Amino acid sequence: MLSARLKADIQKLWDAFWSGGIANPITAIEQITYLVFLKRLEDLDDEAVRQGRRQTSIFAQSYVTAQALK
Repeated sequence: MLSARLKADIQKLWDAFWSGGIANPITAIEQITYLVFLKRLEDLDDEAVRQGRRQTSIFAQSYVTAQALK
């Protein structure tokens, strides 16, 4: 079951899509899926930086290290 906060966040997204002209539920779900996927990639990048690991970020197109963010 979804938490109340998650339900509220999804409703806000749906409202934003609706007001932006996206009225098809399938299209809205597709866009939400993209947002969740990109957020997960961002979280993995952040975790690698916190742990001091070198990895190629798809966002920066370069190696991300803890020193690079200082």
